[in-house]
Amino acid sequence: MQKKIFFMLLSLLLPVSLTFSVTFSDALAAYNMESQTGGIVQDVTNHGYDSINGMGGTTALTGPHGNALAFDGSDQIRIAHDPALRLSAPYTVEAMFLVNSHTYDWVRVVGKGYSDTRQFGLWYHYSGIFLFQSGNGSSWENAFYYATVETNRWYHMTGVYTGSQINLYLDGVLVSQTAFSGLPTAETEPLTIGGADFHAKHIGLIDNVALYNFSMLESDIVRHSQGLDMAVPEPASWMMISLLFMGIFLKKARASLLFFVFFIFAFLPLQASTLALWGFNEGSGNTVYDMSGNNNDITFPSATNLFSASQPSVLGAGSSLLATNSSNPVAAGSGTSLNVTGNMMTMEAWVKISAPNTTSQKFATMMFKSSATSDQPYWFGLENRVGGSFVTDRWQFEYLFTDQDGTRVHNQSTNLYLSGSLLNQWVHLAVVYDGRSTTSAATVTLYINGSPTVFTSHSGVTQQRAGADYTLKGNLLSSEANLVVGGGTWGQDYWIDEMRISDTVLTPGTGTGIDELAFNAGLISIPEAQTWIGFLLGSIVFFLFRAGKNL
Repeated sequence: MQKKIFFMLLSLLLPVSLTFSVTFSDALAAYNMESQTGGIVQDVTNHGYDSINGMGGTTALTGPHGNALAFDGSDQIRIAHDPALRLSAPYTVEAMFLVNSHTYDWVRVVGKGYSDTRQFGLWYHYSGIFLFQSGNGSSWENAFYYATVETNRWYHMTGVYTGSQINLYLDGVLVSQTAFSGLPTAETEPLTIGGADFHAKHIGLIDNVALYNFSMLESDIVRHSQGLDMAVPEPASWMMISLLFMGIFLKKARASLLFFVFFIFAFLPLQASTLALWGFNEGSGNTVYDMSGNNNDITFPSATNLFSASQPSVLGAGSSLLATNSSNPVAAGSGTSLNVTGNMMTMEAWVKISAPNTTSQKFATMMFKSSATSDQPYWFGLENRVGGSFVTDRWQFEYLFTDQDGTRVHNQSTNLYLSGSLLNQWVHLAVVYDGRSTTSAATVTLYINGSPTVFTSHSGVTQQRAGADYTLKGNLLSSEANLVVGGGTWGQDYWIDEMRISDTVLTPGTGTGIDELAFNAGLISIPEAQTWIGFLLGSIVFFLFRAGKNL
């Protein structure tokens, strides 16, 4: 009987341990109120937008998804100004809040700007008004929703600015929209949570505040409002630990062993197919963080002119990588972590480049890997070539792959160019390798802004090197060298943004961005390392083990 109770509690409480904090893998800045190391409120995106005034007088209390911060009407969290936090169109801002008592004035839950330079803000008023406000320096527009602002009730509030209108969502429902356009003002005020420096401050709880430099899909807003898209907390919950010791205390050795197997599978860091994702939104310093959770961070030798202020992110805010030779190509991650030895691979990035400025050979490299034999397992970039000539009006889209038997294909003779209207614009490029066939050549698909061109036999391409079977197929060459990012134009500036490497075949989809190319989505969304898949696998192991053993 005790064993049945133990496993019943384990099965019931494991899902609870998986629902402690909302994920913010795509956010520009996010605050789940769980991370308060050193007495500061931390930005969980690792972009460094932490609080500059400690806890701002707040205290941590239990909220619907782990901790929430309690504000007493004088507390305020302040985050230092950064140009990226001005949120140029499009953008999204969201927050959860609970009102304990009203202040009989306007309250800004989260926002930026003073009374005469209002950038954006999520507001409420005791008389029964919810408000999303967006400004452009000379004016601002309001999306009002009139409804009772109840006390002791959690609300999820989201504001979306598309560039032509502002939309207000309350608890996942679109409740107001207003036409509006314009660029952000050049204000330098801090981002604040819990109240502006004018009007009143919040009395109650605030949780899960996040800023995004894109228009969030309505389906994602609904999921966030329902508390979905959540991650396993870093430490195991105390309930899980308690159950473990319960099993030990009851001297059920096999039950305890089973728990460990169950625990390992349930908390296994199961990644999506993404091996690395770099958003280049750091804006300063010499480190670019891998947003996939795989820790393939990039460290440049110098921080000088690394991020571009004149060429903002393709998503409209944040920064991009100035990928010139002056910044020097740099290595990312360890050789093993980005050693794609399987038979599928996708590389994608947004790039912005002007026409070549010389008839000498020039490359604009996105990424590549080398090896001890000088063969490159993969290369992805542009070259100013037309056949055997070098030109000043276009960039040819190129790829290189080397398989494990030594066959190398370097495509540089196609008619896929960046020229005319594709120059000096953000363009999405992707290379997809599919070597799953055991009898025929691998398929390589190149995408320019989501439009595919497929290569199967690779006939007509130059610099082809014959391996054991004279055919590029199967698994790619193994290499322990680090990945190299950027560089290679010998003086001409170009910019890279939102670059990803994956170990599967990705194709254009409907815009979710998780298991498809980023062109349609305009962003890349990576699920947290810990997922409900872990729970399902753990459940399978549990029931298989339970069926085969008489505990």
